[in-house]
Amino acid sequence: MDYLRQLNEFDRWQETHPMPSSARLLWFVLMQVNNRTGWAKQFTVPVSTLMGKTGLSRRAVYDAREMLEKKGLIKVKQREGMHCGVYEMCAIVCKIDNTICTINNTNTDTKTTLFTPPSLEEVTAYCLERANGINARQFIDYYAMRGWKAGSNDMRDWRAAVRSWENRERYPKKEKMNENLSGTGQGRGRLDGITRV
Repeated sequence: MDYLRQLNEFDRWQETHPMPSSARLLWFVLMQVNNRTGWAKQFTVPVSTLMGKTGLSRRAVYDAREMLEKKGLIKVKQREGMHCGVYEMCAIVCKIDNTICTINNTNTDTKTTLFTPPSLEEVTAYCLERANGINARQFIDYYAMRGWKAGSNDMRDWRAAVRSWENRERYPKKEKMNENLSGTGQGRGRLDGITRV
């Protein structure tokens, strides 16, 4: 693992994947420990050592470790009894255009693809290319406000989200159509041809 490259890639990755400072600090300490092992695929380190190097409480170390695991940055295997956990660092690789960062799980051949939000210029260019009339600023603000989530899931492809917006514009939901009809005296407010008072 290239230590300096990983530090730079982590810095680039966390610009779009914010984490508490405790999780960032723990990641840096684990990288340093892994460096001292000569980049062993797996290594052990006591929680007390992590507490001393980070200045975090035991609970804070466990919380930060859990967050790093959820983000796919590390793997931890708990051992029974008073044995130290076994750690494995997952390499971060960002493409040159910085649109997609991946975390390589060195234990397997699988990769977790991480989404990087597009710039206003990218969305504008894509919308102009598709001639869809979507307001790029509104699109970015909408998803930025929601943490770049599509429903309850992390967004994977912003271009697909633009295409979904296009479909919503072309084919409005039936409820919207009914609301529009109710303003014209049709739909709500009428019962068998008799208008309610």
